Amino acid sequence: MQLTVITNDDPSRGVIYKLARVLYAETGGTSLFDVEALGAMVANLHAASGRSFEDIAGDIDLFESLDPASARHEFLNVDINSRAFEMCLRVVGTMMRGHLGDCVRGATRFHRSEMLPSWAINRGYILDTGQLTFYL
Repeated sequence: MQLTVITNDDPSRGVIYKLARVLYAETGGTSLFDVEALGAMVANLHAASGRSFEDIAGDIDLFESLDPASARHEFLNVDINSRAFEMCLRVVGTMMRGHLGDCVRGATRFHRSEMLPSWAINRGYILDTGQLTFYL
């Protein structure tokens, strides 16, 4: 049996899926507003730092779910056919096309609301969605 490698001529599709998995893992895909808020924060970080979306998507210091020791890590293995993941894909696609509004007012950092990382103490708090807290 011969295996065929399927390739995609559009490398941005891989980044879209990677970011969508991270947004899903961090939010659980439970709220459109939370997914859009996190997508807006990613866009803000991209614009403020010049970092690529690929680089941001792999930032373990930014996204707890990327840490294999995190309880959220298992959410990266989301069923790509789930409605919640499809929502994350749509939000990321909209964000990467530059059409996602900045509902987090320039925020470039976040944490889940049940945590308070040491870096957050001296940062400018901007917005709390209930599930996520955003900072400058």
